[in-house]
Amino acid sequence: MKKYRRAVSVLVLKETEVCSPKGCGFANQILLVKKPRPMDTWQLPQGGIEEGETCEAAALRELQEETGLVL
Repeated sequence: MKKYRRAVSVLVLKETEVCSPKGCGFANQILLVKKPRPMDTWQLPQGGIEEGETCEAAALRELQEETGLVL
C-alpha cells in the first residue's frame, strides 16, 4: 500500500475597495504563487506537513517559505 504525505494549501484573501465612474465596491484578491514546473503554472502556496507539526503551523510555514509573508 502506498503511503501518502499529508499536505496543506493556503488560501489568502484580501478584500480591496475599488472605485469606477459607476460607483465603489469591494473585490477580493487571491494570493497565488508561480511554479516553474512542469510548466509555468499559478497555484496556492502549499506543501507537506512535517512530523509533529499541526496543519495550522504547516500552513503558516509554507506561506512564509513560498512568499515571505508572515501572518
